[in-house]
Amino acid sequence: MIVALGIVLIVAGGMLSLLNWYTLFLNYRSERYISAIPLVGAGLLGSGLALFPQTRPYYWIASVVDYGTLSLILAVPWLVHGAWCVSRINLVHQFSSTKDGRSLRIRLYRRGIGLVSVKFDPPTPCDFNATIVESGWQGQWTANDHGFRLTDYCADRELVISGSNGQFTTTELHYPDDAEFTHDSLDGVNLRKDK
Repeated sequence: MIVALGIVLIVAGGMLSLLNWYTLFLNYRSERYISAIPLVGAGLLGSGLALFPQTRPYYWIASVVDYGTLSLILAVPWLVHGAWCVSRINLVHQFSSTKDGRSLRIRLYRRGIGLVSVKFDPPTPCDFNATIVESGWQGQWTANDHGFRLTDYCADRELVISGSNGQFTTTELHYPDDAEFTHDSLDGVNLRKDK
């Protein structure tokens, strides 16, 4: 019974691992992103290898053989670094505004990382005959004498946050003049400084 279970696990895990490697080939060939599934193939393959005394010392090889799990292992340091960069500890400034069902939050972190998030309640019409509930962008920010400048967040648009006497207002540069929907415009917003 254990032998049959081990064989089934090894075969299933091996097939899933092969399919994960096949996604890498498809990504290269079709120029579209097709994601691999981490942990499942390696988990099945490793469990099957652990059931046999001869292969038990090598069960860890399953995490290297499976492309999905290997890519996750290699991505973990980058994911941890990304989460650290936008953690509360690294938050330097935060601005917010709520008006006419639109909530805007601008967070400026160390290392020049700026995040903009917009929520709509109720959802508002946008491109492609759809409605939008939430949107967000990441860009780079710098401080100047009058406030802050956020760049690289949406094509060549720039957001200037000017402040005096604790009041902050946005000015957006290079917003498309021919935009049919202006739900993503950040121009002329009065901001409250939360941090």
